[in-house]
Formats: sequence, C-alpha cells, structure tokens
Amino acid sequence: LGLALAAGDVAGWVTTEVATTHAGLRDLLMDTAIPKRAHDVKRHMLALRTIGLRLAGVSSDTLIAAYLLEAGERNLGLVETA
Repeated sequence: LGLALAAGDVAGWVTTEVATTHAGLRDLLMDTAIPKRAHDVKRHMLALRTIGLRLAGVSSDTLIAAYLLEAGERNLGLVETA
C-alpha cells in the first residue's frame, strides 16, 4: 500500500511505511494551509487514520462533485467521472 501525491507537474508515490515515518510528509498532510484534492476523501481519511496519519486542509472531493452533477448515477468511481 502507498500514497500517491501530486503538485503541479510533479507526482510521486511513497509506501505507507515512509508516509508514517517521514515527519515532513506528516506535516504536509496535516497542514490546513496546503489545499488537498482527492476522490472519495472520507475513505482516504479513514484509511490514513488506521496508520496514524491525519488529513487536513481538504479543499475539494471529486466524488462529491460528481454526485452533485449526476445525483441519480450509481457508478461515481474516479475512472467513470474523469
């Protein structure tokens, strides 16, 4: 398992072991001044919590946006909404 991150044109992936032990990454995830965007944020927040990480500063959730645009749609996965 791991964590995918992107900022501008730069993207990367780290293992959950690195994510839980790297102080800079922990600080980034918890910094409310740095906006985070994701699909299905609630699921990611719960998963991060199980490994001792907290996600703060979430500015948008594409799952919620997709639901608002297609309220009757049942399949709102990231691939389907992209």
